[in-house]
Amino acid sequence: MNPAKTLYARLQAERPQAFEQPGPDGIEIMLAAEDVGAAERATASWFGNEAPGQWRETGVMYADPYFMLVKDAVRFPDRSFGVYSRLLTPIGRPDGIAVLPLLGEDLVLIKHFRHATRQFHWEIPRGYGEPGLSPEDTVRQELREELGAVASEVITFGHLYSDTGLVGGGINTFAARIGHVGVLEAREGIVAHKVLSSSQINKAIANGEINDGITLGLIARARASGILA
Repeated sequence: MNPAKTLYARLQAERPQAFEQPGPDGIEIMLAAEDVGAAERATASWFGNEAPGQWRETGVMYADPYFMLVKDAVRFPDRSFGVYSRLLTPIGRPDGIAVLPLLGEDLVLIKHFRHATRQFHWEIPRGYGEPGLSPEDTVRQELREELGAVASEVITFGHLYSDTGLVGGGINTFAARIGHVGVLEAREGIVAHKVLSSSQINKAIANGEINDGITLGLIARARASGILA
């Protein structure tokens, strides 16, 4: 068995929830060898003979301490076969967190440079899950590291999926009450913070100043639950 499929088999064994099968209208993950072969051949026919072989291959195609690129053999609702890609958190690493910092009735945002977009974004603190730490402990750690802040209260919001078309894992979401903002984490590209009232939040969303999807999702959830005015 090649390394991509060896790690894929380990992923199936250690994280069976990532292979849950839907009802008849969903996209099935195919695991039997003959079905995997049919999916890979179908994908090869889509792209033609000159396409690179890895376009049709299935398994864990790449893995590092932060994410895995997984390609599954699938059967679509019309019963045709193909290959579908998704990103997952690595084996052994829990889901990440995002936290809405509240200073009194106001929201604290950080100006964070993001390598993926090559831009600064106004957003809330978030981070990867840490083995051995509970999600709440990870929240407190991220607040200390990114905002130099200590949480007096942590409020659980539940799971959020940031990109349902590509990212298979979700993130644990929270709000936290803090008393002050301390030293920002400059090493991660955090250069400033600001405190926004409810009306200022509305204006920043309307004019596109806040354009990070996770931040927008948590603002909506906090308002719907009454945590944020």
